[in-house]
Amino acid sequence: MANLKSSKKDLRRTARRTENRKPFSRNAKMLPRKVRKLVAEGKISEAKELLPITFKAIDKAAKKNIVHRNNASRTKSRLVAAIANAETK
Repeated sequence: MANLKSSKKDLRRTARRTENRKPFSRNAKMLPRKVRKLVAEGKISEAKELLPITFKAIDKAAKKNIVHRNNASRTKSRLVAAIANAETK
C-alpha cells in the first residue's frame, strides 16, 4: 500500500483510467474474434458488415494507446486477408 499522499492519488488515478479504458480494450479484442469466427463459419457477408465497426474500435484503442498502432494495423490487415482468403476458396 502507498504511504505518500501523492502515491495514493496515483493509485486512484490509475484505477479511474483503467475503468475508463476498459470498453475500448474489450471491443478491440472482442470484435476481431467475432470477425474471425464468422469467417471460419463461412459467413463472409456478415464478417464484411462487421469489419468497419471492428476497424473503428481498433483505431480508437490505438488512439488511446491501449494497443500499439502497429498492432492495430497488423490486426486490421490480417482480418482483411482472412476475408479475402475465405472468398477465394
